[in-house]
Amino acid sequence: MKTFKKLTNHLLLLSLLASCATPNPVVRLNSKETKTTWEKGKEFTSYYKDGFIVHCAYHGATDAYLEFDIEMANTTDEDFLLSPEKIIISTDSGKWDPLINQIVYSTFPIYAVNPEVEILKNELAQSQLEADQKNLATASIAVAALALLVMVALALAVANDAKQRVITLTELAAATAGTALKINEFSQEMNNFRNELLLIVTRSWINNSFRKKNSIKTKQLGGWFTLKPELKKYWDLSIDVPMGRNNFVSYNYKVNLYYLTNSSVNHANKLLWLSIMKKGHLPFCLLVFIPGSRFDPKCPELTNSSKPIKNGDAVIFLVKIHQLIIFKLTIFRIIAVNL
Repeated sequence: MKTFKKLTNHLLLLSLLASCATPNPVVRLNSKETKTTWEKGKEFTSYYKDGFIVHCAYHGATDAYLEFDIEMANTTDEDFLLSPEKIIISTDSGKWDPLINQIVYSTFPIYAVNPEVEILKNELAQSQLEADQKNLATASIAVAALALLVMVALALAVANDAKQRVITLTELAAATAGTALKINEFSQEMNNFRNELLLIVTRSWINNSFRKKNSIKTKQLGGWFTLKPELKKYWDLSIDVPMGRNNFVSYNYKVNLYYLTNSSVNHANKLLWLSIMKKGHLPFCLLVFIPGSRFDPKCPELTNSSKPIKNGDAVIFLVKIHQLIIFKLTIFRIIAVNL
């Protein structure tokens, strides 16, 4: 019984830890330029330089990338090859170096994703899925055939020995064959699902991304390109887009990170977790407050009257359960644990 209780407690604690993940911030990039134009909710910054016109706007963010919309028009006679992987992003504003006649950044630049490489990766993944499915199908057929041979051999033995052991083995062989075929069927469905996802992503790269193109006169190019800096570490981004053979334009953005809030709950008063334990004959509650909380020692309730806890601190208080009921603390999670 004690072992079962300990196991239950461990499972409860694991479920608690598994539910403590915090949502990622929502990313918004705002152009630092004052002269911008808006189209379909996107703020475009436009530059005209050496006969090239470039429009660029922040499109959105995923778990993997920052996405930007870009359009370019060439009014010159120059045939210029624009490769998206030559677009770079830097995580600081940089300083102009008159000696080399360009902006120098203190951090290493991050190059835009090459759509051709991503398309190739997806096609290789699709090829691997097909090979895995064929291998699994072959293995399932082999297991089913082997189980069939066992069933035939055991069926012949039934005539001489009808013991329960023979029937059990026969049923086991049949179940083995059925299970192998079911696994193959389930795997086929999962692989079909993964293959569809890969096809969708691949089509998106093919149809929407800003792929390698020649910029010729009167021809307008457009699409989106992607990058991924560590936004939580930096507040300024600068994107350099090549124009012509020996020139580029820079787009400067301010990074804004928006975190989930709840208007009905003061986040400074959140309880990270609450566990109930027994100490003698009096039940106590172990309260653990997240950094930034405030606590009044005269009252087992979170208040704003005392000195705030510094970031990184962990404060633990023992409070009687009946006091919790009186003061009606906001409890976000209750885990029963016998200590």
